[in-house]
Amino acid sequence: MNFRRRAAQARHLILFALLLAAASCGKEGKKSTDLDSLLRTGQEQMQKARYREAVVTFEKATRLHPYAPEPYLRLALLYEECLPDPATALRYYRKYQQVEKDPVKREEVGGWVRLLEQRVAKANNGTVNSPGNQQGAAARTTLAGNTAAQDGSSGVKQEAANADLQAKLEKALQELEVVKSQRAAESGALERLAAAERTIEQVRTENESLAEELRTARARIQALESGEKDRQIAQLTGELQETRRQLVAAEAAKARADEEIAEMKKAAATYAATLSALQRDYDKLKRGAATPKAAPVVETNRVRTHTVRAGETLKSIAASRSVYGDSGKWILLYQANKEKIRDPNKLIPGQVLVIPPG
Repeated sequence: MNFRRRAAQARHLILFALLLAAASCGKEGKKSTDLDSLLRTGQEQMQKARYREAVVTFEKATRLHPYAPEPYLRLALLYEECLPDPATALRYYRKYQQVEKDPVKREEVGGWVRLLEQRVAKANNGTVNSPGNQQGAAARTTLAGNTAAQDGSSGVKQEAANADLQAKLEKALQELEVVKSQRAAESGALERLAAAERTIEQVRTENESLAEELRTARARIQALESGEKDRQIAQLTGELQETRRQLVAAEAAKARADEEIAEMKKAAATYAATLSALQRDYDKLKRGAATPKAAPVVETNRVRTHTVRAGETLKSIAASRSVYGDSGKWILLYQANKEKIRDPNKLIPGQVLVIPPG
């Protein structure tokens, strides 16, 4: 019985280590709050020796969570240790092996299953072939005489099994520490990964901000360049228009100058003709003066005049029938009124011109 008690304690310790390791593992080890509550309730009922209530609680957990291995293991231990029913315990052990995904845990419980199968087989053989039921008191005495030797051999085997269970417990605890370390390392790695992701997101945000500033700067540069080009184009256009205007004015001035030159040439030709005529008249008068003659009587009392109207010129006045009827005699008008006329081509309306005889 001491061996059974120590083996049960070892199994409970290993069970605690396995359940703790399962709770520390990743997402596969996490169960719903409902399952955790049922397991805690069943464990409390076992501690208070309310074994039948614990059976009901664990069986409820198996119905609600048929793929969770913990309730099957609790039921197996409960039927093996607290409610001596090895056959039912063996059934729940096997069910546990079917739903447990961890091969290490399945192998661990497999050792218990093999020991329990041996016990069930021995119990069945003892019931069928019991010497007390078929033989007399002499046979029972012989069996009792052999009991001491069997107890001695059994004690050695129990100690060996106990040591093996103790070693397995230590191994399970070591594996638990490894799992905890791995879990801590994974947590640190996740924290570093989260920090790296935050840094990447911050850098991405800064890059987007810089890209937006760069786009804004480029748009401003393009606007400035476009505005400068437009200003230069407008300036050149204005300068070109001014040059064209000056060119048109120069061409108009040249045309006027050409007209004035042509008029002056015509006037010079007329003046030259008049001068030639006057020279001939002068020569005639000079030749006539050489012969004494009586001086003609010239009317000096009658002086004709003409008042200049707007738009009139010396030529138009000379061409008038009331004056000479010949535009070529404008020079006579000029010579008679040159003190009043500054420019033969520009007369002032209202001027009174003297009309000499023609």
